[in-house]
Amino acid sequence: MVDTLIRYGQEAEKDGNLNHKCVYFWFDLFMNDQNKAESKPQRWWSTTFREAIGNIGHTLVVLSPWNDPIPLTRAWCLFEILQTIENKGCKFEVVMPAKEKMKIRDAVLQDYRSVQTVLCTVDAEKADAFRSQDRDMIFAAVRAMDGGFHALNTRIKALMRGWILRMITKLVAEGSKAYERRLDHAKLCTQVAGVLKKSGDFLNALQMHKIALKIRSDELGEGHAETGESWSSVGVVSKNLGRLDEALECTEKAARILERALGLTHPKTAECLNDTALVLRRIGRHSEALALCRRGLEARQSELGEEHPDTLESLSNVGVILHTLGDHDGALKIHMQAFKARARVLGGKQ
Repeated sequence: MVDTLIRYGQEAEKDGNLNHKCVYFWFDLFMNDQNKAESKPQRWWSTTFREAIGNIGHTLVVLSPWNDPIPLTRAWCLFEILQTIENKGCKFEVVMPAKEKMKIRDAVLQDYRSVQTVLCTVDAEKADAFRSQDRDMIFAAVRAMDGGFHALNTRIKALMRGWILRMITKLVAEGSKAYERRLDHAKLCTQVAGVLKKSGDFLNALQMHKIALKIRSDELGEGHAETGESWSSVGVVSKNLGRLDEALECTEKAARILERALGLTHPKTAECLNDTALVLRRIGRHSEALALCRRGLEARQSELGEEHPDTLESLSNVGVILHTLGDHDGALKIHMQAFKARARVLGGKQ
């Protein structure tokens, strides 16, 4: 704890985020009289206690361990986070011990979704306290607020998502110096782009993918499969942003690279063909989109099987394009084929 706070102070001073020469940390564990907490009326916790947090103006949460953060399971911690949220102008920050920060960086490299899931799975009603009386008091205060536990969970999750985005973006800046192999930095950029895209931040996701593309192109060459994947990612995010000309150029280039590097039936090639077809459909070139979508469908059928989710996605896309072209009977036939296959896979009445 002490090392984490010292490091926080040093980094905050370096970044110019400390406005005072002397910084004091207020620990409720030491300052609150736990023996008298039970006697305080519920109103006291929603007024005086809240005002005290507002007057301090800055709440710092130390998350550890990263994959099961204790503060998100403790009733008192969640309650103090709530009071921070409800005090307008009150600053909320999250810090991690150095070892945990390294672990979360490695986790982002492996699968960014695991990080997002762990830190955004908050359920205040499952939080506990050392004394059941404290837990009951806090739960009563939460139930008395507008929206109750649902509102609390929603607001804390939003805070945590915001922190995750800031933290992983900073990881990219640090990663450019931390990694001996530039390709590791490219992988980190790609994973971070996944988080940003999931959160709807397409502009920054595009920037991350372009950094990865530049590194892979320089290190591996234009004809490498990983470079092709980066071209595809840039194209897909460009489509999300409505930059259709750029999206088409990137996905077509990616398809050519992946077909040469991996073969026509490889799942990544098929995925890229499908993405290109969707861009063509958005542009209005439906006949070309249909031909490309069918190529992707055949590749997925050959490599993944008739009832794989990706194969059924391509099948449904063929149906959508047929409908757009006015072939309603053909579209209905394709959609029924996809529906029956999904019913067999997922169960339920056809």
